[in-house]
Amino acid sequence: MKLAAVATGDYIYTSTNSGATWTQQTGSFIMNWSSIASSADGTKLVATAQSSGIFISTNSGITWARSGAPNENWQAVASSSDGTKLVAATYGGYGTSTEGGIYASTDSGNTWNKTGAPTFFDGRYNDVYSWQAIASSSDAAKFAAVVYGGPVFTSQNSGATWAQTFAPNAANWTSIA
Repeated sequence: MKLAAVATGDYIYTSTNSGATWTQQTGSFIMNWSSIASSADGTKLVATAQSSGIFISTNSGITWARSGAPNENWQAVASSSDGTKLVAATYGGYGTSTEGGIYASTDSGNTWNKTGAPTFFDGRYNDVYSWQAIASSSDAAKFAAVVYGGPVFTSQNSGATWAQTFAPNAANWTSIA
């Protein structure tokens, strides 16, 4: 089984033997990596770097290229099983937009479009959602995402529309699967 891991201020690491040994992928650059996702066979990888972009590998992490994603404070990423459909979430607003959000790609990360995910608490400018984690079904038709200090949202149509499903007292969510 192929595995991949990211760390803040380091390279991306990969394993081709279920984690028995790891290889530092120097082609991945030293970045503040925040999340990584893989196709089912481990050949297509996508990784988010805070305030630096989204990066794609098509050879199990040996080489990396910046995707066509806008410059945002990227926090989390998920992939379809074939690696062609991707979804990524920002932690608050940054960069080219001041509102952040959730973006999807249907062409392996070449182009990205903002989904219909909500951006602001109650529509107020200063209360931008800080998306913490995101998960995808194997066909990328269904997504689930959590807001740090906020609710859980799901989408049943590849991000076109979203529904708030759970909102305990400002839970500080860190992950969802």
